[in-house]
Amino acid sequence: MKTNFSFLQWPVLFMLATIILGSCNLATPEVLLSDSVPPIDQTRKPEILTAFFGLDNALPQQARLLYKNAPGQDGMPLVFSLELDPSTLEGADFEVTTQNGQTF
Repeated sequence: MKTNFSFLQWPVLFMLATIILGSCNLATPEVLLSDSVPPIDQTRKPEILTAFFGLDNALPQQARLLYKNAPGQDGMPLVFSLELDPSTLEGADFEVTTQNGQTF
């Protein structure tokens, strides 16, 4: 069975679809933000949770945002237990020890 819709029926179908979809509760939940800032626990020390040496001469161009000479260099992604401010970090803050005991 073939149903033909005339050009004049489309506005009616559009109106019905709008009413049906409009009655659905698609609203995003309301988020309430605090007016106060909680105290920061400065006794916690950040720890490295994971480290992976897998970017051998392969840091992408986006790495330029962290260091201008980074693209194309070696990279070791690190995951810390706390959020760190990248502007407070330097290469000298880290020491890498290889399996044979050599440190860099």
